[in-house]
Amino acid sequence: MNVNQNSLGSQELYALARAFSGLSVKDVKVVNPLVQSMLIGWDWSKPTTLNMARTVFKDQIAAIFAVDPNGPPPLPVAAASADTPFVPPLPTEAQLNDKALKASEQVGAWYRSAVEWSKQRSPMTPVHFLESGVLWTIGLAINRRVCIEFHERIYPTLYLLLIAETSKYAKSTGMNAIRSLVSATMPHMLIPGSTTTEGMMEILSGSLPANFEKLTKRDQELIEAGRRFAGQRGIILDEYSSLLGAMKKDYMAGFVELLMRMYDNQDSEQHHTRSGGMIIVKYPGLSILGATTPAAMARTVSAEMWENGAMARYLMMFREDPLPYNPEYISWNIPPEVWQPLAKLHKNLPLIEVNNLLSDEQDFEPLKAQISDEAHKQYRAYMKAVFYDMLDADLDERLHGNYRRMHIQAIKIALALACVEWAQGSPSKPIRIELGHFAIAQTITEKARESLHRLMPVLNQSSDARTQKTLLTVLRNAPGGLMSIRDIVKLTGRNTSDVRSAIEVLVESGELEQVEHRHEGAGRPVTLFKIMHPK
Repeated sequence: MNVNQNSLGSQELYALARAFSGLSVKDVKVVNPLVQSMLIGWDWSKPTTLNMARTVFKDQIAAIFAVDPNGPPPLPVAAASADTPFVPPLPTEAQLNDKALKASEQVGAWYRSAVEWSKQRSPMTPVHFLESGVLWTIGLAINRRVCIEFHERIYPTLYLLLIAETSKYAKSTGMNAIRSLVSATMPHMLIPGSTTTEGMMEILSGSLPANFEKLTKRDQELIEAGRRFAGQRGIILDEYSSLLGAMKKDYMAGFVELLMRMYDNQDSEQHHTRSGGMIIVKYPGLSILGATTPAAMARTVSAEMWENGAMARYLMMFREDPLPYNPEYISWNIPPEVWQPLAKLHKNLPLIEVNNLLSDEQDFEPLKAQISDEAHKQYRAYMKAVFYDMLDADLDERLHGNYRRMHIQAIKIALALACVEWAQGSPSKPIRIELGHFAIAQTITEKARESLHRLMPVLNQSSDARTQKTLLTVLRNAPGGLMSIRDIVKLTGRNTSDVRSAIEVLVESGELEQVEHRHEGAGRPVTLFKIMHPK
């Protein structure tokens, strides 16, 4: 486990300096939830804890020791920076303690080696992008062939969305590294992401494309291999906003709902078309890896998609500060110790054989993983925190759905990690989620939770800026240069509250002027707006 240097602010450095010095950190406010859990959960009086902390913070140790632990604390989080949103800390009982964090160091060897390779392949990509991308490949390799049973069956497939501005964060290079790992182990598992609802259903049902006979032999072989996993496939799509935006088009009707149902892993999915009749996908299990920008998300993701649970199904990773310039890329060749365990896992799990798509009989039973008592206790504590305890009035309502699924995201990741280690051991032993697996999973999920809180203000800013730009354009072209809020809302299709907020900003900045207009005869005056200095 390592902590990104860019995620340590003045509060974190000060708190860690005090912890290393044996001083109280009780009243020190920190933003980083992982550091918060370490400060509270670890016993800093033990030499073993201090040694482990030096390893975890090896890249930041000089900066930590440069802080005076006896000096005054830095400014409170809210005053330190207007651009640093507050991330609500987990309740103490849900935080990872010293034992859980130590356990995480004893598992996940392949996961760490794959992340290390991807970091060398794309050194300027945010590390949490690569970590989550590697975990996504495991879920794709397994898909619906292994589950953990609680109140329902949970499979390790993920919808993962990487979000960063163009060019600065090398997200495409990082995604290409993940794509190359999939191509080296299971290329038949990928399907096109740019398709219609009907096209997606046809691919996942195992139907051959109309031009199959005209394709190259290699492409035909890949399609045939993929048909053995028909409904359990993956999409890797850079510029994922193109798909998000297309979902609003008439020809993509039902696509959002389809993706939501695919995530929920129902036993079958049915779709009726006039031309093709009934299309049935048996045991659907879709894995999605997409990348987009904050501006594109603000433009294409509607408020409804946050409210109806569509976006809540995505594990979202938002960029941190840009990494230092590093031109030292390694070659595309993937070491055997990285690709072989993933290929072995994918190959050795039982295939989903469907004898009769219309039969009511259960054709396939996935392997059922076990979970240790310690891991289950941590899972339940985390579930209570994100599903119930933290859903208060201070939490952005758009994030309620995401919070309520974070424990599911965590157990999916823990299951994926347990499966990799099982595949490298004895197949006669059961797959078992240990405390260390869940500790890694919770750490990754907490990075996603922190990402959401950093992302939302940026989305708000992007959305507000677009609304303001649209409003100015409308007013420049309005007859007489004057319009009311009602007319602007009607013409632009924007929410009234968004238009009012944009107008307030533009009036305050001096770009718009408010004019009271009285119609002939009786009646109240109407408030109109015009551009102060039209070009």
